[in-house]
Amino acid sequence: DLINKLVPNILGMLERLFTYLKVRQSFIYLILLLLFTLNNRADILDSINKQLQKTQDSLKIDRILSSANELININNDSSLLYARTAFTLAEQQKNPQKKVLATILIGKALYTKGDYNSAIEEIDRAYKMSISINDSIHLIDVFQVYSLIYSKLGDFKKALDYSQQAFNLVGMLNQQEKLADLVRETGNIYFSF
Repeated sequence: DLINKLVPNILGMLERLFTYLKVRQSFIYLILLLLFTLNNRADILDSINKQLQKTQDSLKIDRILSSANELININNDSSLLYARTAFTLAEQQKNPQKKVLATILIGKALYTKGDYNSAIEEIDRAYKMSISINDSIHLIDVFQVYSLIYSKLGDFKKALDYSQQAFNLVGMLNQQEKLADLVRETGNIYFSF
């Protein structure tokens, strides 16, 4: 009779112990994954910085813009720094297309960071610059980022309007390589509705 009373208590204690160990094991795995991810981020930044140091000045702005774009979802602060650096270089080189692209990347990085008001301000600047130099290619990107921002803000009608404007330009300018991202992002807007 005593054994019948002790067995459920012992089993309960063992079950709680195993649950505790599993949670603890999961926590350790999470910490290891986080440390690995942070280490990889540092490696990526080091690699990018080394490549930039080796790059000729004439190609440097392209590499910086490319790096800013690649880092948007990995290290937002570095992406913002690279995009702002590219903007300054584009201004010095009097290259309006690169200036527009840098501004778009600044806006996109701010959007990814969750700073939607600042992102809208940057994308507004990119829109005005694109219009002033008659750069329809970058307007596609401008409309895409507007669409992303307004989707996050819950203004789905505005997000869809901007998405439609991007679709129209993709068709007019035959920019099919931008179509897959645009379709995915528009699908996400409808999904969020």
